[in-house]
Amino acid sequence: MLWIFGAESREDIGFADCCDVLEARPWIVRLRVQLQFWFRDMRFTTAIPALVTPLPARIVEEAFGASGEDGIWAARRLWEWPGASHEALCRIAGAPAPLALRHALEHLEQSGIIVSGFDGLYWYCVGHSPLNRYGQPIPVSWASFWKMV
Repeated sequence: MLWIFGAESREDIGFADCCDVLEARPWIVRLRVQLQFWFRDMRFTTAIPALVTPLPARIVEEAFGASGEDGIWAARRLWEWPGASHEALCRIAGAPAPLALRHALEHLEQSGIIVSGFDGLYWYCVGHSPLNRYGQPIPVSWASFWKMV
């Protein structure tokens, strides 16, 4: 996991290099890894150690559109800490007020940027939810959300 989300050195073949060879965009693959955390119901006890890869700029823009600065804050924290609960997010320094954070999470989920865990208590930043508003799988490829323009 460190290889995917950590710092890359010039001496070694890095994650982005491998993505380039496979003609894949690294930020899309990283979002897909986050989605796999959700599919497998993986809950991290803390933020991913040594995470240096920032939240993709496109997700930052969408989070701002969905819920302003609080939305960006919540999306960034969930990118760093997959499976974090509302309570855990509230304990992070600089967190929005609990009610503002709850509203941001709701707006981000409505827009599909984050998805709650299967029990509804934990959150994951997946870029686009694979579920519709009724909790049913969307009958399109997740990758189709990220077509090149």
